[in-house]
Amino acid sequence: MVKKSWVKKKLNSLLALVIFCSIVIPVTQVSAETTDTKLKAVQDKGFLVVGLSADYPPYEFHQTVDGEDTIVGFDIDIANKIAEDMGVKLAITEMNFDSLLGALQTGKIDMIISGIAPTPERLKQVDFSDPYMDVNQKVVVRKGDADKYKKVTDFKGVKVGVQKQTTQEALAKNELYGSKPVSLQKVPDLILNLQEKRLMHWF
Repeated sequence: MVKKSWVKKKLNSLLALVIFCSIVIPVTQVSAETTDTKLKAVQDKGFLVVGLSADYPPYEFHQTVDGEDTIVGFDIDIANKIAEDMGVKLAITEMNFDSLLGALQTGKIDMIISGIAPTPERLKQVDFSDPYMDVNQKVVVRKGDADKYKKVTDFKGVKVGVQKQTTQEALAKNELYGSKPVSLQKVPDLILNLQEKRLMHWF
């Protein structure tokens, strides 16, 4: 669980504008005939390997628990429940967000639980679960700049920070007309760049 103070500390000088999307769980594409084989393979090895990018609170993030750095969050609770229902242990593999789909396709991980939304391009590569959460995507600006940005055309010529290979990256390119998307690996880097005015917005 994320403390409200963490969110307030990170966003107390920012203003969010909301866009809708859904979060689902991607798995490798399999036919009905091979589903049982995939399940048995996971059960035989005794653990479910879940890939994620642990920089996205409250879904997955690092926190000190009993003196140890631990990945926690809502998605971790879901992953633990899935592993429990399968009768296996959970093994978490952390990597950059833009490496997750490749790792899934090559068999390095069994599934992704990392705040990832389905897109037509992703659906060509992997299967997705039914949505387990509806969330709000946000364009975040510094509070002092809130009055400057009321419509998508206001972002023309402006640097907008996005995480690499995310739906936000595509939305910034396609919906924030004339903006200049800047793609970074980690969400905390986007927050820092926004606070230090190296970016005007974070999507």
